[in-house]
Amino acid sequence: MAAAALATLLLLGYLTSLSMRITRESGLVDTEQTWQCDGLGVRFTVPEGYSPVREETEPETDSTWTRHFMFVSDGRWEFSIEGIEQALSPEVESVADITDYCMNRDSSYYDGGILVPTRLVEVGGREMLYSAGYRTEYPDDLFTLHDLKQKRSLLTVGIVFPKSEYGKEETVRRVEELLGRIELTAPEPRADSPASGR
Repeated sequence: MAAAALATLLLLGYLTSLSMRITRESGLVDTEQTWQCDGLGVRFTVPEGYSPVREETEPETDSTWTRHFMFVSDGRWEFSIEGIEQALSPEVESVADITDYCMNRDSSYYDGGILVPTRLVEVGGREMLYSAGYRTEYPDDLFTLHDLKQKRSLLTVGIVFPKSEYGKEETVRRVEELLGRIELTAPEPRADSPASGR
């Protein structure tokens, strides 16, 4: 990876939000929901039986990129998407180019141990980086991250489920089904911004 691309990525300190656990709600939605972020060019159709979508956006500043975050839970499984607009250097041609960055991030994120080190996978014909591990605060759960490149934006999908379900065929199918509900669209055109020169 080009030095400039790596430097750009290492400036990102946004993944602290992935350690956030939102209180699980008892009220679940009995129909599908759609979360769409035009700035990222991504749409996700939430299956029925999940909590109402929670989302937040942090606007861009002179030193940070625009950050979008969404989260749902069915009481056992949690699903989130975090996207950082225009965070990737133009020199990052594929998601594989940020492998070193993700491995560095994962060494801190999985403070309870890494089960699956960052590796390139293909799900539904789409390349992404995948890793899995544990967090000491939640010993009964397995945390997984899937990183995707969307133009110059970085999408990080977090899927958390009971560690007792790891390795089961139905778990693999469910993860693939959730990832398959992510649609990448054309990002909304945007004017020059404070970060455009970074």
